[in-house]
Amino acid sequence: MNELQAKSPKQFVDDMFENDKVKALILYILCMWGMDPVQGGVGYLIPLYINRASNYRLVIHGSHVLTAALTRDFMQHGGKIYSPYGIERIGIEDGRATGVQLSGGPFLEAKVGVISTIDPRQTFLNLVGEKHLDEDFVESTKGWLWEHWGLLGIHLCLLEAPQFNSAKNNPDVAKALIHVLGYESADDFISHQEMIAAGNFDDRAGFNCCFPTIHDPSQAPVNKHTGIISCMAPFNLNGNDGQWVKYKFKEEIAWKLIDKLAKYAPNITEKVVRDLYVSTPKDIANKFLDMVMGSIKQGQYHPLQMGYLRPNEYCSTHRSPIKNLYMGGACTYPGGTVLLGSGYLAADAVCEENGLKKWWQEPDYVKAARQKGYF
Repeated sequence: MNELQAKSPKQFVDDMFENDKVKALILYILCMWGMDPVQGGVGYLIPLYINRASNYRLVIHGSHVLTAALTRDFMQHGGKIYSPYGIERIGIEDGRATGVQLSGGPFLEAKVGVISTIDPRQTFLNLVGEKHLDEDFVESTKGWLWEHWGLLGIHLCLLEAPQFNSAKNNPDVAKALIHVLGYESADDFISHQEMIAAGNFDDRAGFNCCFPTIHDPSQAPVNKHTGIISCMAPFNLNGNDGQWVKYKFKEEIAWKLIDKLAKYAPNITEKVVRDLYVSTPKDIANKFLDMVMGSIKQGQYHPLQMGYLRPNEYCSTHRSPIKNLYMGGACTYPGGTVLLGSGYLAADAVCEENGLKKWWQEPDYVKAARQKGYF
């Protein structure tokens, strides 16, 4: 594992594989979760991401069902959701978090503490305020790095399922949950990343696509289908994020990527696409205030922003320099995607610091790892 840690994803695929298409697939699989293809130092994530890609899951009836279930459970246990209020500030007295002031709403007094699940910059610089923080901590927080790309999503309503050319030789292709298209070699993917780094975007980009109704017909009318194209794209396009909000431009880009999909699945034409919705990195940042610059992980997976340094050495145990202020978002260990791990560990921290009894049991696999001395 130590040897693997030093390798970049590009070095890994070059060392392990010979076929160009296999290299392209594995490189994409690793980097779609946030790894930089040429960045070393976080290679320990490689086996995790290969496992994650081969064990994809789909939420029956749509991903919104998961958030709805969590919301119901939260409210059934006495929780209250204040919507659509924003947050004006976190109340601080004598170095302790005392509650949260809602924008245009009440001040919510904290009985035990405040848990922030947004990024460190917004939490500490915007909501706590620099005057309550040490200079070193402020400088560390200002240095937080965002991902250099966000996701361009094209959501499709389809009158029929895609018919992939390759399914003629291998029928299982039609049943795949995720298709990675547009990269014939690892160099194609690297070129796409270089294009993003330069703030450019065009139809040379590859992408992954998914057609949920192949596996869950409940998500569309009978014999109809849904699909989504997910493509890595820069937030600042040609140095300006304003281009992403132009409807005509978004539609043109969407159809260029749909045309690329049609090279692999020729039946996906304008006649089959009943409707579409385009979501750009700018749209994501506007809709979800914790996804700054379209960030998918609340911050880059960089060697100096991982493990004990995620988000920094002061907050990696889900505590913070402010008493009773806890961190529980994707910017903390173990990171992003729908892991729920950060929130779980933040809840642990709250209970341990305040002498509260946990009403949940430690998972068996955690107990087993502890017994083996892994931590």
